[in-house]
Parts: sequence; structure tokens; C-alpha cells
Amino acid sequence: MMVSAAEVLAAARSMIDTPFHHQGRQPGVGLDCAGLIVCAFAAVGIEVRDRAGYSRQPFPGNMSAALSENAELVRGELQPADVLWLRFDEPQHLAFLTDRGTIIHALYTRGAVCEHRFAAAWRHGRLVSAWRHPEVRQ
Repeated sequence: MMVSAAEVLAAARSMIDTPFHHQGRQPGVGLDCAGLIVCAFAAVGIEVRDRAGYSRQPFPGNMSAALSENAELVRGELQPADVLWLRFDEPQHLAFLTDRGTIIHALYTRGAVCEHRFAAAWRHGRLVSAWRHPEVRQ
């Protein structure tokens, strides 16, 4: 099954303003950054292997394993609906890259799913890697 990046992003955007909730998997009720990715893909019919029981400061090895189970590492130019693996102190955060030069993610400090500019500080200071689901086309 193939879905468009636009469909994935529309699903993610439909979850904007959902409150942040650690390990949340309920759009409109509570999501964390991984929950947003899982639920947006599920909304368009893409099944991903989800992991539960992680801490607020997830072990980077667990995140990289989960990403590699569900997507392919991007080695070229980033595209809309790529999943970005970002660092704050450690690599521990996920977001969707959009077609508008923004990212969509569940951000604890904002208390909800939000969309904002993918500023240079994020692109150059926080981006660890990007991952693309094989069922997403441009």
C-alpha cells in the first residue's frame, strides 16, 4: 500500500493541539512525539511496530532500533513526511518534516502537538538523522 506524503501530513496536522501525554496514543486526548508518528501513520493505513514502556528520557539505542524497524535511513535530500530524529541533550525526540519548511511534533514544553518553522538551530543543532517510511510517496 502506498500513501502520499500529503496524506500523512494531513493526518499529523489533524492532531495539532492534542495535549502532550507521555506514551500517549490517543489523538485529541494525548500524544507524545512517538505517539504522533504512530497515530499519523495508522490514520492513513500504514502499520508500524510500536514500542511501549519507555521512559521520559528514552535510551537512544531503543529509539534507533524502533526507527530502523519501521523506516529507512534517508541518505539524500529530506522530503515531506520524513521522520526526523532530534536531540535535546540526547537523541530523544521525533517530528515530521512538512512541505512548508516546518515540523509537526508533540512538544512537552508547548504541552501539545504543534507545527512551527524548522529553524536553522533545529536543522543544524538538533537533527540527528531522518527516516522515510517505504510506503510513503511524494
